Amino acid sequence: MKKRVFSALALVAIMSLNANAQFGFGGQQIEAKDIHCSEKFADLNYAGDNLSQHTLDVYLPEKKADKYPVVVHIYGSAWFSNNSKGSADIGTIVKAYLGAGYAVVCPNHRASTEAKWPSQSHDIKAVIRWIRGNADKYNFDPNFIATSGFSSGAHLSSFMGATNGTKTAKIGSYEIDLEGNLGNFTDKSSSVNASVVWSGPIDMENMTCGGRKEGGNEPENVLLGCPKTPENHDKYASLATVTYLDKNDAPMIVFHGTADNVVPHCQGVELSEKLQEAGIPSEFYSVEGGGHGFNMYSEENLGRAVRFLDNIRTGKAVGNSASASYTPGVIAPIPDAIRKPCAKQGKIEVFTYRALRNGKMVDKKARVYMPYGYNAKDKATKYNVLYLMHGGGDNSTSFLTPPQDWLPLAQVADHLIADGKMKPFIIVTPTFYDDDENIGQNAMGDAIRQTEEFHHEMRNYLIPSVEKAYNTFYQGNAEATRDHRAYGGFSMGALSTWNQLAHGVDEVSIFLPLSGDMWIFDANGQRKSAMEAGKYLDNEVGKSKYADNFKVYGYTGTKDIAGNPEKALVTALMTGNMKHFSDKNLQFSMRENGEHFYGHINEYLYFALPLLWK
Repeated sequence: MKKRVFSALALVAIMSLNANAQFGFGGQQIEAKDIHCSEKFADLNYAGDNLSQHTLDVYLPEKKADKYPVVVHIYGSAWFSNNSKGSADIGTIVKAYLGAGYAVVCPNHRASTEAKWPSQSHDIKAVIRWIRGNADKYNFDPNFIATSGFSSGAHLSSFMGATNGTKTAKIGSYEIDLEGNLGNFTDKSSSVNASVVWSGPIDMENMTCGGRKEGGNEPENVLLGCPKTPENHDKYASLATVTYLDKNDAPMIVFHGTADNVVPHCQGVELSEKLQEAGIPSEFYSVEGGGHGFNMYSEENLGRAVRFLDNIRTGKAVGNSASASYTPGVIAPIPDAIRKPCAKQGKIEVFTYRALRNGKMVDKKARVYMPYGYNAKDKATKYNVLYLMHGGGDNSTSFLTPPQDWLPLAQVADHLIADGKMKPFIIVTPTFYDDDENIGQNAMGDAIRQTEEFHHEMRNYLIPSVEKAYNTFYQGNAEATRDHRAYGGFSMGALSTWNQLAHGVDEVSIFLPLSGDMWIFDANGQRKSAMEAGKYLDNEVGKSKYADNFKVYGYTGTKDIAGNPEKALVTALMTGNMKHFSDKNLQFSMRENGEHFYGHINEYLYFALPLLWK
């Protein structure tokens, strides 16, 4: 499902999947061993047409009961396989459901190369009707039927939950029959009580969650039989689970790995957000390091899936904080509205101050963002201050007013304040260079030195100058008002932030290193390891009486050139037996596919800024 060109060889390999396969598309399908079922009924035809692609297997739990709640578990194959029911996670997911007392039905469905969408929807809905039509024969409980699936099977599982009670739909100019008329039980309901979604694609025009993309040669193109173009948008929307969501849909639990290289992690995030927006009971579990089927089926996650089904079946409440539409600190796709100017906008002005540079006093400039409603004459209203340092080669304008498609930070702050998510505060963006106009004259070595030394300028010149000029808590003593001050930075600005923490924690209590780590060099000019840098930080912070009174919120992206270095430093601080760093004062987040530029950095800040002063 990730954008890729499928070779003829790959297509043949996928089509050759069979009941003995141990690997499905993209992930390991553990071979069935000791699954503890009392009975298995194989190759039952659910459509009455004697086609193998319309057959299913029934597994009954070892512990017998008068009636069994049912889970339909659907294999993953990028919709290419018509006969992989025998390798549908039998040794993991299916085994867990059986152990919890659920009957499990594993169906085949038609492949995308032989039948186009919505044939696959017709197939699975026919399976659900077949279960209700054969409830007495196999002791199924027709009052509880859930779907579950991996990858493309997860798409079909979520699709069943999202189209409960919807037999036909019109999407734009495209009319679609979702139900079909397969089998002998067309009078039965195809509705389900819950859906479990393991690593599933749910919005095929937005696979990277960066907006609608065209072109490509992907599995969904084969499934729909048409290219991804504006003319075919309605057809692609008919395939997307999120198109159909409303409050009447089945509750869903979603699992997605952060390291999934086939279906991006953000697909799970998007589904979770849309479920919340629609008011559908749901849970979302982001699996750190989980791939496409790999490292996903831990006992903890399998237990979560079973517990979710049990809770739905017994009428207990479901939901978790991870699936909230907005959780401060937790990176998720930002609302579209944030990319447009806010009706209530703050003001930005140039601020000039005097500072000692290379032995002489010079004029320097910073940019100051004042939130909407700021009144210079209202001395009774005091504001906290965030200082944000730019990256190498940039200047004091880079955060607040970059090109519009970069998402200006001022716009982000405007929306956060207007929506009541963040307390109004002042944002100051200085420069570690001599001034904005001569950044090109500074060599890399000079920039490193300047980021290391900026805490002196911060303490002696910038804080007093800015905070005397605006309505802040400052009264001539930076240390006395440190709780009202934060410092952060991007890239080399993050290096400046770590140095501020090391040498200026007396003046600042909150730190925001964004895509950058701490650089420590030996006598030969070689950079030391992340662990050595961590120990240096811990030792320097330990010299302050505020060594145990500060907060760090670090952010970066998985595709950011500084992502892994910052992660390594944070890991060292958390696991290196440090005295002053723990999960109580250090939080770190990585955005899936986040890159090294202000557009993504300012997205992180949408979630980070509300944490500073709650």
